[in-house]
Amino acid sequence: MYPDWNITNFEAMRADLRAREWNELFLNNEIDHSWDIFVNEMSVMIENHVPQNKYKSDRQPAWMNKKLLWRIRKKRSLWTKYLKFRFDKNRAKYGEHAIMVKNA
Repeated sequence: MYPDWNITNFEAMRADLRAREWNELFLNNEIDHSWDIFVNEMSVMIENHVPQNKYKSDRQPAWMNKKLLWRIRKKRSLWTKYLKFRFDKNRAKYGEHAIMVKNA
């Protein structure tokens, strides 16, 4: 998951930041403790106002499935085989697989 800043409600976030009593939070604290409080408050703000999106698990289009991927790889291997040996039989097999991939 990652924060999606493009669809963040910045106005609501600004309103919450303005409503927060920062002076009271930092009063009588050392700088390190004040920094920890600030970071914690900002983390809560981000958690409340910035929606989370999931990473896509793979970079393939939605219509790509295992069977089609296998056919594409087979077609490419047949083309490589045809280029290496230049037999008409290999060209015919490549043509059959190219049609199957195209019609899938």
